[in-house]
This record gives sequence, C-alpha cells and structure tokens, in this order.
Amino acid sequence: MKINKTIVTIGTTILLISSVVPAALALNAASKESTGFVKPTISSLKDLDHVEVLKSLNNAQTVNLSVYGVSDSQLDKQTEYLKTLNGNELFETLGELSIYDEPNFERYAEAILPYLNKQWQGKVPTGVSDILADQEYNSKLRAFIIDILANGNKLDRNSLEKMKTVIENKDEDGNLRRYALLQLEPQKDPVLSTEEKSINLKAIFDDSNESVQVRSAAITAMRRLNDPNFKVVLSSLSKSENANDPLLRTLFTSAAKVGELDDYIEVVKKILNETKDEQVFGSTIYALGISGGEEAVYLVVHHQGKFKGNTEEIGRYSLLRNLNTISSMLKSQSDDKIITALKASEIINYGEAYPGIKEIRKNSKNSEVIKAAEHALETIIPENLVDEFNTKKWEGR
Repeated sequence: MKINKTIVTIGTTILLISSVVPAALALNAASKESTGFVKPTISSLKDLDHVEVLKSLNNAQTVNLSVYGVSDSQLDKQTEYLKTLNGNELFETLGELSIYDEPNFERYAEAILPYLNKQWQGKVPTGVSDILADQEYNSKLRAFIIDILANGNKLDRNSLEKMKTVIENKDEDGNLRRYALLQLEPQKDPVLSTEEKSINLKAIFDDSNESVQVRSAAITAMRRLNDPNFKVVLSSLSKSENANDPLLRTLFTSAAKVGELDDYIEVVKKILNETKDEQVFGSTIYALGISGGEEAVYLVVHHQGKFKGNTEEIGRYSLLRNLNTISSMLKSQSDDKIITALKASEIINYGEAYPGIKEIRKNSKNSEVIKAAEHALETIIPENLVDEFNTKKWEGR
C-alpha cells in the first residue's frame, strides 16, 4: 500500500461526499483546537463515531463508493468537511475506516492524508508510532503508519524500533512484515543508519519457514542497505535447482540493479529455457533490460513470445531501455547481431530505424539479413516514434 503523497484521487470521494450542514461543522469546530496526539483505543474505533457522522451527512445507511457522477459541488463539500477535522479526528477516522471498510482503506487514506499532513505540519506525532507494533490495530492502518514514517526519512529511534519489532516478530502479519522490510532505506542520521543495519536480514532469508514474500523483501532490504551478506545470498539463490522458484525473481532483479547480472548469466539462460512460471520468466526479462548490453538484447529477442500479455510488454520495455545498443547492433559488421537488432526493432516498432533498415536491405549480401530486414520493413510503421511508448510502466518493479 504505497500511498501517493501528491495526488488525491477522485475515487476517494468515498463516504465523504456529503451535504455538509452547519451543525456538523459546529460539532467539529470545538475540538479543532486540540493539537496533541491522543492514541485512539480499539474500543473507541469500534464505536465508529466519525464514520457514523459521515454516513449521516450522506443521509444514508450505507456508504456509496461509486465515483461516477460526482459533481464539483460535492467534492467542494468533501473538502470543506475535511478541513473541519483536527489531526486526532482525521487519524481516528482512518482507524475506524480500517475496521468499517478495510478493502477500500487505501482510497480513504489517500483522500485524508493531505489534510492529516497539514494538521501535523510535516511532523508525525510521537504517539503514532506506538500503534505500529500493537497487533490490536488493523494491519492496513499500521502499514499506513509505516508509510508516513518512512517517507522522506522521517523515522526517529522510537519509530525504527517499532519497525524492527514488526519485522522480527514471526507472529506478525506477513504482509505487514514484508511492507516494513520494503521501507528500509539508508538513514541520514548515522546512529539510526547503524540501528537499521542491526536487523538480521540474512536470518530472515535463511529461514525456510518464512514466506516467499518476506524472504524476498529481506533480500531487497539487504540490497538497499548494502548489507555485507547480500552477495552471499545472491550466490546461494543462484544454485537453486528449481527453475520455478519464486525467489529467483528477486535474485535477477537485485543482481541487475547492482550491475552484477552478468555474474549469473548462465543461470539466466537456464531459467529462460526451463521455467514454466510466467512471473519468474517476466522478472528475468525485466532484469535483462535493466542490465543491458548486446547479450541481454539477444536473450530478450530470442525468448519474446514464450508468454503473452504483460510478459510480452515487459519484453518490449526491456528492449526500449536498450535503444542505443539496438541502434549500434544495426550498424555492426556481424550479420548475427544485425539480425537480432532487426528483430528487436520489429518488436518495438522502431520507426526511427526505418531508413537504416532500408539501407541494410539494399546493401547486405546475406540472404537471412535481407529476409529479416524485409520482414521488419513490412511490420514497422516509419512514423512511429519510440518515445510514444509508455516506457515508465514497468519502472520500480
């Protein structure tokens, strides 16, 4: 649940689309002066006081989650209402919503977060982090707290300690532990950075009883924190005999992001040839795109089409990341490289390469090159510019 800090989606009009009345504004005005954070109790959240108010403003027994037909005036009323709530009320409302409508909690949080940030003036109250390690509270609410604490290096010692508690507690919700692991980033404060690195991430990875998701997140955290055991873990993963092992996804993407995928290229080839797991295959192709180079282009082209849909899109994305390599290969003296580049150009509909491909067809003496060039010319639209592709779609995988 990574919450966008800058965009409030219209979809989050949620139960807050209301006909705000003066009485409701007056009800909240008295408590607006409160600035100190008061940790809501589970019992108070279960009373759903704020949700009931919002429902009554809607004059409905149930919440209308539809985002269609929402007028500007209704959105204005939503904004007007949210402005009347202080930080405690906003946070308590989020707590209630995590109980009342957990499946839509992220949408609610995205709508309320800007107002919460304004009330907190960019500084998360100390008491908020105490909820983080308290298993009485809903895991989505706690993930929300992790998100706002970890964003922008806002962690303090207490917050980091709570995150460590969540990460190291095997009785915790697995998704929450995974989320906490994925928020670990090098801290600006040297003391906090040292404490963050004290988390035994390798032990989490080594524990076969841990879920794949948690173990994978531990590897990602090791990479980000420059854990000295990171390369040891990659090496052990590369020896896996299971071509469908989901942890291989993390092996390849992690190795690519630190520029070491070439060290595992034979494993990459083996997996591309043998895996029947589409996600493992897709992550391997994605990693090749990040790593780059002529061999990466060859492997992506050679295996394109093994799986359809999103996996083919990942293949195109990987080639789009390597346009310079493809352009260089088109000018190569090697016929094999030219053929690979022609097929890559066809896959991504490389319009800018069209004139050069015409020259290849005209000047080549190799029948296979001429055939590949002709096929590319029949497929590629000359006017197509590669920057029309959404090359950002797969960023951050």
